[in-house]
Amino acid sequence: MSREYAKKNSSGTTLFVVMGTIGRKESYQSVINLSVAVDRWTKNGIVTDWFYLKVFESNKRAWGMASSVDKGTPVLATGTLVVERWEKEGKENSRMAMWVDQLSYTPRGASQQTRQESADTAGYEDESDVPF
Repeated sequence: MSREYAKKNSSGTTLFVVMGTIGRKESYQSVINLSVAVDRWTKNGIVTDWFYLKVFESNKRAWGMASSVDKGTPVLATGTLVVERWEKEGKENSRMAMWVDQLSYTPRGASQQTRQESADTAGYEDESDVPF
């Protein structure tokens, strides 16, 4: 839907922020897995990136929000990036995942508004002139 970025917080860990649309939701006893689609602009058009998010039951507030979202729900999530590693059939696998600290709804269309504001503040006359 919009943007993703990482920044350092005061404790030195990396805080990751994703604003996008829920694509898939898998609920288990103590974890909810979410796939979030994030559109980004390139010189060749819009590309959709998928982010894998995990919400743990111990985080009651985020758990409550994750329990109530469905496919197509626009969300804003913050959390910590981790590399998850596992072995399956003798092959080692890994993936980047975000362990969610906070999850909230975003109004539909908010990302398009943010994209336009970014283009405006960068001094570009038209969104198509933005170099990324």
